[in-house]
Amino acid sequence: MLLEPQKQETLIEHHPLRLYNNVVFHLEEKTMAKKVKVNQDVCIGCGLCVGSVPSVFEFGDDGKATATAGPVTDEAAVDDAIANCPVGAISEDK
Repeated sequence: MLLEPQKQETLIEHHPLRLYNNVVFHLEEKTMAKKVKVNQDVCIGCGLCVGSVPSVFEFGDDGKATATAGPVTDEAAVDDAIANCPVGAISEDK
């Protein structure tokens, strides 16, 4: 079954394969994997980061925040946590 070009384009709009001049291209989604770390010597355990981005930060046994190994899904929220940490204990791990 052949589809009209406009309908064909709509069907593959969100698919990683694209058709251009009868050539199929595979588009790879590139994501920046941001890693963060919490300086345990500086952290005071206020919970700002844990409360704002619980998928990235959690409390350790000592009551201080730690960065989880999970993926950073909301980079803007993590950037806010870094910027708003009252003691500057959070930084990007490069």
